[in-house]
Amino acid sequence: MSLKICLVSSASPGKGKIIPNGIRILAGIAHEEDKSSDIRVYDGNFHSDIELEEKVKLFKPDILGVSIFTDNSEKSIRLLNSIESPIKIAGGPFAAQLPNELLTHCDYVFLGEAELSFPIFLNSIKFNGFDKGKMPSIAGVRSKSEKE
Repeated sequence: MSLKICLVSSASPGKGKIIPNGIRILAGIAHEEDKSSDIRVYDGNFHSDIELEEKVKLFKPDILGVSIFTDNSEKSIRLLNSIESPIKIAGGPFAAQLPNELLTHCDYVFLGEAELSFPIFLNSIKFNGFDKGKMPSIAGVRSKSEKE
């Protein structure tokens, strides 16, 4: 199954035009796992909030991943709520600190570094489809069903 994966970071005030390393690394991992997948990385520091939302909506991702920091958390949550996608995931420092809060806006939250858990997650989707009931428990990933 070829996936359309969109990894996004909303604008962070004062950080300049720097794409967070986490989403770039995960994009590379996703590419290595399945070279036929269409992977897009968008950084809100290079686009207005409206442009960023339009680009993601136009792409129509199967998986929307948002990297969330404290200073961009409100914009990131708005983005999660405004985009339709079969699977929505969140990661980053803010997500790791408040996973239960974010699970009201997305399907899965990655806790800590996702270099090991993300490929397992992608492979599960490739083999089980978008049925959230078939997603196995993955170390470092919290789902709505595991919400404390």
